[in-house]
Amino acid sequence: MHNEDELHVIRTALEWMEGGADVALATVIHSWGSSPRPPGSLMAVADDGRIAGSVSGGCVEAAVMEEAMAALATGCLRVVEYGVTQERAWEVGLACGGKVRILVEPVQRNYMPLLHGIREACAPGGKGIGLIRSLKTGGWALSPLDWQAGSSVLLEEQQLTQSFHPPARILMVGAVHVAQTLSGLATKAGFACTVIDPRAALLTAERFPDARLCVGWPDEMIKELKPDIRTAVIVLSHDPKLDDPALLAALHTQAFYIGALGSARTHAARLARLRDQGVSESALGRVRGPAGLQLGGRGVTDIALSILAEISAVRHGAALAIRQDAA
Repeated sequence: MHNEDELHVIRTALEWMEGGADVALATVIHSWGSSPRPPGSLMAVADDGRIAGSVSGGCVEAAVMEEAMAALATGCLRVVEYGVTQERAWEVGLACGGKVRILVEPVQRNYMPLLHGIREACAPGGKGIGLIRSLKTGGWALSPLDWQAGSSVLLEEQQLTQSFHPPARILMVGAVHVAQTLSGLATKAGFACTVIDPRAALLTAERFPDARLCVGWPDEMIKELKPDIRTAVIVLSHDPKLDDPALLAALHTQAFYIGALGSARTHAARLARLRDQGVSESALGRVRGPAGLQLGGRGVTDIALSILAEISAVRHGAALAIRQDAA
């Protein structure tokens, strides 16, 4: 599940409520077959008809919106189930048929501090949090969370527990043109981006409006930022004085992705330098270079998109993440 999508719904619901609207929340609690939205998917519905998020590919949103309005009118939660037959699957958007069970509940005003708690716990650097909801009473509570655990949804009898996490991070070394484009694309994809470079003149809010800017030597900054299993590191500067120390520092972390921009020849020379510094072959195997999926384009946007696509593929364990040169 895309944790960032659900956080957007939570933040939006809170903004609406702060603006005076009443809001109902719809949550997928179980799905079968080809339902395109997994358990934990959220949709918020305001009393004026605004919606955020989704609980299907579009085939049941209108019905869920009606249920949400009814929940707001009665103040009571409800659990609804929708099924699509194989014969009608293409017509309504579930390509192979399927079923989905959805919790629809009004968000009580006294739960706004809990929404604030989720938003704060999932800010960059936060530890994440769990939201526990009773399907019997409608009660809500927050619970501490192992922030390095994967996003999860657990339904036990009449209790739904959903975990929320801070956005995954991308640390970029080198305030270059590709980094400008990559930070914009990655931010839209839900990543929290940081650009590292010792050259302060290149690290400006005008060039990088979507990123956190860290002026300093990359190896020192990476050690300070402590990449974890929800962090990707990509070196982009083409300067061995910046890139090599950054890679050495990244290899001592749990970063789920470590990549380096450059041609095959440049990457081979880079690996040779790292070997000379005592890096093992198994550690070198963690460095993806030339970084990015082979999408064919050569422009700056094409390169940034290919890097983001590879980071996403690795993060989600997609088959595309298997590099042909390592297969």
